[in-house]
Amino acid sequence: MNVICWNCRGVGSKFFHSLIRDLRKEYSANFIILLEPQISGSRGVRIRNNIGFDSSFIVEANGRSGGIWCLWDSGTWKIDVLDHNSQMVHLKVVGGDSTPWLLSAVYGSRHRVNRRILWSNLRSLAGNITIPWCFLGDFNAMLHNYERRGGSTNVVHSACSDFQSCISDCGLIDLGFVGWPFTWRRGNIVERLDRGLSNLEWQLSFPEGTVRHLSNFNSDHSLICLQPHTTSFQNRNRRPFRFVAAWLAHPDFSNLVSNSWDVSSSWNSGVISFKNFLKDWNTNIFGDIFKRKEHS
Repeated sequence: MNVICWNCRGVGSKFFHSLIRDLRKEYSANFIILLEPQISGSRGVRIRNNIGFDSSFIVEANGRSGGIWCLWDSGTWKIDVLDHNSQMVHLKVVGGDSTPWLLSAVYGSRHRVNRRILWSNLRSLAGNITIPWCFLGDFNAMLHNYERRGGSTNVVHSACSDFQSCISDCGLIDLGFVGWPFTWRRGNIVERLDRGLSNLEWQLSFPEGTVRHLSNFNSDHSLICLQPHTTSFQNRNRRPFRFVAAWLAHPDFSNLVSNSWDVSSSWNSGVISFKNFLKDWNTNIFGDIFKRKEHS
């Protein structure tokens, strides 16, 4: 019962629906929030039908800008839409045996003046909320200066004081993350723009709640996955990767690292690629040492 949120920068790819189906299976995600789909109307309906969720709430994109798609399995989630606008969908959700809680899917405007409307809306909501409340999305703003690396460090690209004030006024807490610390990349610039936030009531109700930063696939934004409860993803049943100390003694190992280590696209994809290189290299160089011992 996990929730994935992704600024996908368009859903029109030929294989997009297959990618989403794979993500659902891989991360046990029964609820997916897609931001900036860049497609609306009847074409958007066809794409959503191919993805396979039986329930949805849509804030249509304005041309190729904006848009929030909330897609879920009605057999797993009971959803009531409480409020919505171009930057947020505010939902009351019940999943499994959990008590009702609030989930706000956020897509902050790229323009600071428009984001101030979002901050104002959040403050208005916060004054009337007494149950667990969680936010997930692309806020298009940073809370801290260390959430950016590379490029200019001028005030335009620094932490957003309006965002900080809003979080403080609403009594919200950053849920942190597991994985690569940044969620957006352009050239050599990386920032943490996508995140999960909650009030204290949500953290008390879901003390194991975790936000994971996943790969970015074909977007400049990484996916983020909210796990309200500690769960094991399906791929954890596969044989785990283990680093073999004997590799360090091989004379060609340093060359392998130099030729295969590349995190320029993203940390996650770089680590996965490096592990695959190591597995192939180990098979070719060492083979199955246990079978070799049996025949020795």
